[in-house]
Amino acid sequence: MTTPKRNHHRSPADELIVLDDNFDITRLRELVYWSQEPGLLELMRGILAMPDHALSSLQTFLGSVQAPEHLRVDYGADGHIRLTVAKRHS
Repeated sequence: MTTPKRNHHRSPADELIVLDDNFDITRLRELVYWSQEPGLLELMRGILAMPDHALSSLQTFLGSVQAPEHLRVDYGADGHIRLTVAKRHS
């Protein structure tokens, strides 16, 4: 899996939103809705600030989780966050 290169140095012109025939207003409404979720913007900023190799590893891991409800997140006393997939109970 390849991770697209990100440009961390944008000019103000890069920040413009172009509304054309392909613009999806429903998608914009969804983004506005999700942006109101407490802590989501800070989480997204943190993810986007990750080095490319770390982001690629995270994407690979999350892409391998077949049932997101089995995902566990533990914050250790050492300050590390551990993501694991809970084992299924038969």
